[in-house]
Amino acid sequence: MLGFSTAAWKLARDEFIGWSPEVRERNLCRVIDNSCFPIMPWTRIPNLASHILSTVRSQLLQDCYMQYRVIPVLMETFVETLRFSGAVCRA
Repeated sequence: MLGFSTAAWKLARDEFIGWSPEVRERNLCRVIDNSCFPIMPWTRIPNLASHILSTVRSQLLQDCYMQYRVIPVLMETFVETLRFSGAVCRA
């Protein structure tokens, strides 16, 4: 199961990228939030998450362009670090 949504309006991401408020407002439509990507802990398939994200990325770019006429350049995600390590995101 995967879920994607619009990006959060204002984050530390903006500073990290170097966006001013004006640049953020212009480019935020090019950021997609990966809001849901659970992999059950008992799943033991090497590189599964990387494979899934790689496969979905191509389709997601096409879908966003077809629906919104925008080509995404960044996919962000958030990890509940008290419960999960975020190893998939670091990879």
